[in-house]
Amino acid sequence: MAPSSLLLLLLALSALLPLLTLSLDPQSDYLLLMKQSLVGPTTSRWALPPPSSPSSSSSVCDLSGITCDEAGRVTVIDLSLGFLAGSLPPNICGYIPTLQALRLNHNSLRGGFPLGLLNCSSLRELNLNFTGLSGPIPDLSPLKSLRILDLANNQFSGQFPLSITNLTNLEFISFNENRGFDVWHLPESFAALTKLRVLILSRTSLRGEIPKWIGNMTSLTDLELCGNSHIGRIPAAIGKLKNLRLLELYYNLLTGEIPEEIGNLTSLVEFDCSVNQLTGRVPEQVCALPNLKLLQFYNNHLTGILPPVLGMYASISISSVAEARVNFFIFLCLAINSLENYQRIMQIALLCFGFESITIS
Repeated sequence: MAPSSLLLLLLALSALLPLLTLSLDPQSDYLLLMKQSLVGPTTSRWALPPPSSPSSSSSVCDLSGITCDEAGRVTVIDLSLGFLAGSLPPNICGYIPTLQALRLNHNSLRGGFPLGLLNCSSLRELNLNFTGLSGPIPDLSPLKSLRILDLANNQFSGQFPLSITNLTNLEFISFNENRGFDVWHLPESFAALTKLRVLILSRTSLRGEIPKWIGNMTSLTDLELCGNSHIGRIPAAIGKLKNLRLLELYYNLLTGEIPEEIGNLTSLVEFDCSVNQLTGRVPEQVCALPNLKLLQFYNNHLTGILPPVLGMYASISISSVAEARVNFFIFLCLAINSLENYQRIMQIALLCFGFESITIS
């Protein structure tokens, strides 16, 4: 090679050297961007070199809130409850393609849903609960690996992102307290989420009847549809959800009787149907559920007699009665809600049903 050609090659390599050095640790580069754009006590303690300086992966893995695999690749960023304010820098997975979990919950983020997250094909957990994000949510279909999606307690608006029903690995979904969504109805495409254990859609502008196909989602352990103005009857098909531990349907417009089939839910721990328009008796099968700890039916139009099975319980918690003009106030198993004071309820429970203790909360 001629000396002039060799010189040109050396000059070219020297010009590329800063870029090559920068690309040696893109993880550090991105975390530096995070430190600059998400300001708070956690990120302020991060000791990171400037982008033009070489750094080792081990220094990145030692940062608070950062978890790496054995090869030194960042897999988890957990800055939850970090008292952070600002925004997430773009293209996070362009810098950190191995990211599996991002937890930014309980911080103050600016703007809308971070679009750079859509490139995170390895992401399994996304927690943006209580971050103050707003605006529409984009098509989330690219996040095929996602198992946990928590976007609760924000100000998202527009159409509900039904694209989540394409994410068949999902096990946990929470959109709780996002009241800005357009009115929508629960589509049967949710039944395709056969791995789903937790579905929390309370106060998300849902309307219409609770569909019968909900009984096909047999992996569910937690179903929460509160505050959505649901109408019609509680579907008997809910009785097929044998793994269900928590069922919350309060603050709706549900009518009709409580289905006896709920008595098939032997794993059920909490059941709340308060503030609806339910009628008829409370099925004895429901009160006899072996693992039931909390049952609330206050502010309905229930009638009938107290199920004798109540006597099997050793303790009961009684909450305040919001209104005394309904036929029955039921909390845990059944207590009359037209009584004028707590003391009367305590007397009935203690004298008639043999409870050992009562706590008024």
